[in-house]
Amino acid sequence: MQAYMKFYNKGTERNPLVDYSAFVNGLRIPLEGKRLGVVRQAFDKMSNGASQITVGQARACFSYDDFEKWCDAMECSAADGTFVSWQKFSDFYADISMAMIDDKQFIALVSDTWSLQELGTYMVDTKDVETLLAAIRHNLLKYGSSRHSEEFVLREVFRDFDRDNSGSLTINELRGMLFKINLTTDECYLKALIKRLDTNGNGVIEFEELQRFIVSDPYHRV
Repeated sequence: MQAYMKFYNKGTERNPLVDYSAFVNGLRIPLEGKRLGVVRQAFDKMSNGASQITVGQARACFSYDDFEKWCDAMECSAADGTFVSWQKFSDFYADISMAMIDDKQFIALVSDTWSLQELGTYMVDTKDVETLLAAIRHNLLKYGSSRHSEEFVLREVFRDFDRDNSGSLTINELRGMLFKINLTTDECYLKALIKRLDTNGNGVIEFEELQRFIVSDPYHRV
C-alpha cells in the first residue's frame, strides 16, 4: 500500500491522504484498438475536430430518450452550454469498457448511443492491417511459383490492375488485385490499408508503398 501512496498522496508523509480522482485514474485501463476507435469516431462526429463538445452537440446525436441520465453519469450539467472534453468523454467510456469483455458488445453500445451509421477505418486496429499485409504476402507466394519472387508476382498483379498505368491503385483496383490472389475483405479494411500505407497522402497506393511493406521491409510495423 505504501508503494501506491506515493503516487496518490495529497497529504503529508505522516498523515497521508488519498486523492480519489487520482486513485480512480490509476486503476483505469485506457481504451485502445477498436474500442478507442469507435469512441473517437463518436466524439469526432460531434466535435468536428475540436478538443471538446457542448452538451447541446451531444444531445443532438444521442439516440435515446434519457439524455439527462447520461449527463448524470458523466457528472456534468445538462445545460446546452456545458462543455465536455475528449479526456472526460474517453475516460467515461474507458470505465464502461472495463466492465464489458466482448468487443462487439462495447462497439454496439457506443455506435447505437451516438447513431454511428457507418463505422469507418477507426474500427480497424493496426494489428488487423498487419494481418492483412501478412495474408497478401502469403498469397502472393502461393499465386507465384518457385521461379518467381514475391516482388515479381506483386509487380505483375499490380500492373494488371493499374488500368491507367499511373503506378497506383484506387480502392476498387486494390480490391480487384486482392481478389485475383484469392483474398477478399471488407471495404473498411481496404480503406485502413490505404490510409496506413499512403505515405504521400494522395489517397491511393503506389507500387513503391506496397512493395516496401510486402517485400523490402516485411516486418515493418504499420
